[in-house]
Amino acid sequence: MRLTEPPPQPLVQLIDVDFGPNVSLGSTVGPTAILSPDGTRLDFVAQGSDGIPRLFTRRLDEPQTSQLPGTEEAYTPSSPPKDSGSHSSLVES
Repeated sequence: MRLTEPPPQPLVQLIDVDFGPNVSLGSTVGPTAILSPDGTRLDFVAQGSDGIPRLFTRRLDEPQTSQLPGTEEAYTPSSPPKDSGSHSSLVES
């Protein structure tokens, strides 16, 4: 009989994020927000007061979100490959 260790349990983390005033989360297809593969960044689609959806990112160790340039009309974030070291890629309509 062979003894093995049980597989590691997934880490569960509660995330409370303030997206700021005049921001409305929403995606008509796919996820509205995704966590980066390394768990350090949240990428999400939001609409500002102008109603145009854009892709935003926020490092979980920082309080501020940043809009990713050139992401107007984005409708869902998508996860990059684990080893790419980049933000989410843009998925447009």
